[in-house]
Amino acid sequence: MGKIKKGKRLLKIAVVAVFAFSLGLNLYSFKQNIELASQYESLMCITRQLDSTNAISFITSLNVNRYKDVEVFDINKGEVVKKVQSNEIIQNEVTKYLESIEGVYEKIKPLPSSGKVIKVPLEPEVRAENHWLTDEGIKTIDKVFIILPDQEKPFLLVLNDDKLPVFFSFSANTEVLLQELNK
Repeated sequence: MGKIKKGKRLLKIAVVAVFAFSLGLNLYSFKQNIELASQYESLMCITRQLDSTNAISFITSLNVNRYKDVEVFDINKGEVVKKVQSNEIIQNEVTKYLESIEGVYEKIKPLPSSGKVIKVPLEPEVRAENHWLTDEGIKTIDKVFIILPDQEKPFLLVLNDDKLPVFFSFSANTEVLLQELNK
């Protein structure tokens, strides 16, 4: 009789241990699924934001004119609101921005809901010398997008060699560029 009670007790302990282990495994799996869902939602949020504006077509558009224009895109209006012929001052300013890159811009939603995006074609294209650019696989740059949110510090968007966007923070001042665009 004592052996049967011990056997039942060991069986109960084993069942409780298996149940506890199973419960712990399920909780861990649930936590991992929540984290993955959160990451997926962040990615989907970026995708929806890009789909909800004409920014993608603006970013990837090709300009076939011999003398390329600088274009100012109004995020609120979803359209190009100004075109200015590029010049040496603009080219030099944008080159300064590339040289002053301080790091990758790490916001989950990089494109602001309001502000401007300035697309500057570089003629000739610029060789990437800043390690932040080369670390992202960028060897040469033929256009730069300066993103000017209404409420935040400006940052850059550069297309890597696979034409995928990479966002960078930079320290140079944008006043000279803005003055050139407002002439």
